Amino acid sequence: AGVGKRKHRASWIRRHAKLVVGIYVALVVASQVFQVFWPEEEAEGPENLTFVEVGGKRLAYREWGGADARKDPLILLHGSPSRGSVEFDALGEALAVEGRRVIAIDRWGFGDSEPWVRDYSFEADAKAVLGLMDQLGIRTAHVGGWSYGGAPAIQLAQEHPGRIRSVTLLAAMGDQNGEGSGSY
Repeated sequence: AGVGKRKHRASWIRRHAKLVVGIYVALVVASQVFQVFWPEEEAEGPENLTFVEVGGKRLAYREWGGADARKDPLILLHGSPSRGSVEFDALGEALAVEGRRVIAIDRWGFGDSEPWVRDYSFEADAKAVLGLMDQLGIRTAHVGGWSYGGAPAIQLAQEHPGRIRSVTLLAAMGDQNGEGSGSY
């Protein structure tokens, strides 16, 4: 009896495969049309959210403090998975109490930064930080990397020692083998 049921099921799948694929394609097309004609309303973003363009892509960041221009800024890089710079709300505020400028970025694909970029590697994240620094006129900065954010922080310090004053790692990874892009 089991063999007959399996043959019947396989036969049903073969007979209806085009219908199932057609329904799937129709649903994908309908979802794309829906997104174009009825886009999601912009939710009110987190406070102090700002954008710059780096490499033709939108990079979001949040900022606290900055009253003491004698102190080099601190740039915070979040981990993965993450909601982005909002992960640093309490820390950013606390670190800025004595006037230091604290900046937390939404790495590519996270938070309010560009979701689709060509490269999500540690190197691409490091280049995004340099682009942000250039856009904001920051010559030198300290960098803090949490979790996955530690690797781009290390990369920045290795490749741009004249611009990065120090690196602080918080439960961070630095081994690029875990990155997944295959580009070491």
